[in-house]
Amino acid sequence: MYACVVKNEYGTWDIYRVLNYPFPQEKEQVLIDAVASGFPIIPMNLTEYRDAAVTGAYWTGTEWVGGYKSKFPDEYEWDATEIYSYVCNNQIIMSMICIQPNHKEQYGAIFSEETTIVDIPDDQPFKVGDIWDGENIVKQ
Repeated sequence: MYACVVKNEYGTWDIYRVLNYPFPQEKEQVLIDAVASGFPIIPMNLTEYRDAAVTGAYWTGTEWVGGYKSKFPDEYEWDATEIYSYVCNNQIIMSMICIQPNHKEQYGAIFSEETTIVDIPDDQPFKVGDIWDGENIVKQ
């Protein structure tokens, strides 16, 4: 199972999001392939790219293209939105759209630190707030 983690002051990783909800298969495969690739997973604030910053999109050197588009209403308030994404090998593997002020603050703080997505073995159950030491879950 996959988790979003952020490095803490002890050099281990705090689990802040468990990725156990059902992804559409094509989005899940992007995540699986990226984590398995061994390439670094880079956190990025992609707010300026608005609805182009979607899972599966590739960076051409000037813009994000492709990906699995979400439907946004024409009157969507982009000025009130922030988008935080994980990118691997020039492809967005996961984006989080933040509208509520508390989410903007939370993700802004997380993405200003070292953060990534990890694959935790199925025989190690975990939850938000647990700690990943790089090999094992340490319960909180």
